[in-house]
Amino acid sequence: MAFKNLLTLLEEFQGLYLKALATQVREKDIVASGALGDSLNPRVQPKVKAFGNLYEMKVEMIDYADEVDQGTQPAGKLPNRFKAATGQSKIEKWLTYKNVIDRLGIQGMPKTEQQSLAYYISRNLETKGKEGRNFLAPAINPIHKKIKGRVAEAVSEDVVFSLEEIKRIIEENK
Repeated sequence: MAFKNLLTLLEEFQGLYLKALATQVREKDIVASGALGDSLNPRVQPKVKAFGNLYEMKVEMIDYADEVDQGTQPAGKLPNRFKAATGQSKIEKWLTYKNVIDRLGIQGMPKTEQQSLAYYISRNLETKGKEGRNFLAPAINPIHKKIKGRVAEAVSEDVVFSLEEIKRIIEENK
């Protein structure tokens, strides 16, 4: 039997996390292609699930969210998953997004110049790294502080309800 109050609470907190993260992304102007913000849309998030006595609430973001949050180190220093050779093609694609074109003011740039710009950006990321934007902790820490007591409260309500249901079933079968 799933604890309904707990499931409802976890759904509520998932929404709070998503809203807080999206707010941080907007406030810190962490918008280029829009993919990070899009990944925080509640419609693309996994549903809160109950597996027996385990409850799972996830907030999933685009795969490079950690690098945006924490930054990257120059090549040879950890953590750094970025390599110019493999990163250039991703940056070339990124440079074709309308938001990026508008933001960088590169409308009408010839393809060869876009490739050069992509190489320059990827090489710069590999040699210098990128400073983190620190958007995760300010978004999630205030919510973490609220959740513990609320979970205990929801579970208590669910346990009381379950015990009342068991008592009702026993009395009906006398």
